[in-house]
Amino acid sequence: MDEYQFLRQHTDKAIKVALPGPYLLTRSMWVEGLSGLAYPTKESLAEDVVRVLREELEDLIKAGVSFIQFDEPVLTELVFTQKNANRTFMCGALTAKADAEEELKFATGLVNQVMEGMR
Repeated sequence: MDEYQFLRQHTDKAIKVALPGPYLLTRSMWVEGLSGLAYPTKESLAEDVVRVLREELEDLIKAGVSFIQFDEPVLTELVFTQKNANRTFMCGALTAKADAEEELKFATGLVNQVMEGMR
C-alpha cells in the first residue's frame, strides 16, 4: 500500500502493484523441522498467508489500484524441473520429492482462496 500511495502522488497514470503469491510465501516460509512450533503444517501457515493477502488485496482495491498481480515464479520451475535436478534458490523450500500435480493443486487452491469474492 505504501508503494502505491507514493506512486499515486507522482503520477496520474494507471498503477500496477505486484504482490508475492500465496504459494511462493507459504512454500518459502514453511520449513519442515523448523516451522512446526508456530505452524505444524504448510497448510496451517497458508491460512494466515491467505488472510494477510486478502486484507492487502481488499485495501488495494478500495484505494483504486488499476492492476494487481500475484507473482508465483516457483510454479514454472516446479512443473519443468525434473525430480532430483538442480533447483534454483526460488525452490529452496521445495523438496526433491515434491509431487508437481499435488503442488499445483495446492497452489491453485491458495490463489483461489485469496481471490474468492474479490471484484
